[in-house]
Amino acid sequence: MPASRRLASVPFYLHLLPKMIPTDYAKLIRFLQDELAIPQSAIKHALQRCNQDPGPLPMILWQQGVLSLKQLERIFDWMEMA
Repeated sequence: MPASRRLASVPFYLHLLPKMIPTDYAKLIRFLQDELAIPQSAIKHALQRCNQDPGPLPMILWQQGVLSLKQLERIFDWMEMA
């Protein structure tokens, strides 16, 4: 498989995940995109901030005004069940 094709299949956020963030964040990111329609650019920016100032991704998105309080609660409910 050509290198360009392999790169296309790598999730956009993979290189942004801090070493301390569990791989379960991939499921969370899918939930954010599929269920809450959070833009890829907002997730990318929040992940970059996680690298500088570690914190839970949902909280960072909320602090940045990307998520409403209701969406934040929905994420925490989903995380408890996942």
